[in-house]
Amino acid sequence: IHSPLEQPAQHFAQQLKLSMLSGKADDVTRRSILQGLNDGKVSIAVSTTVIDEGIDIPALRGLIMLFPGGSRVKLIQRIGRLVRRAPGKVSAYAFLFNYAVDDEWFSTVLSRQKVKRDKALQEEKAWKIKDVSYKDVLTVLS
Repeated sequence: IHSPLEQPAQHFAQQLKLSMLSGKADDVTRRSILQGLNDGKVSIAVSTTVIDEGIDIPALRGLIMLFPGGSRVKLIQRIGRLVRRAPGKVSAYAFLFNYAVDDEWFSTVLSRQKVKRDKALQEEKAWKIKDVSYKDVLTVLS
């Protein structure tokens, strides 16, 4: 579960009782979580932007982005964590949550970000993109 914002990341980690990978974690904790993700001992963790660059997690099979934003570069970097080859890995999934809000200005910002993300995803020809509803998520994973 990825959030560029520390507070929502902490909330999800605490509520779901998950390990949290952030720039505020000490080196031992970060290495332990990364190793756990790579060797399968940790199946779900919460992270902040610390995984955006310079982190190698080839075994990663899923990424849930809570606030995906509109940056093409960051989107590609984050999804790039998923597309690395690993033994036994034949597919990986990224779920990008698009929020609906009552505030007109913020809603406009979120809509523009979604348009940028959709364009970036369409340009990546090697990726199979499926636009699914919440109800369809389990079907996509099966």
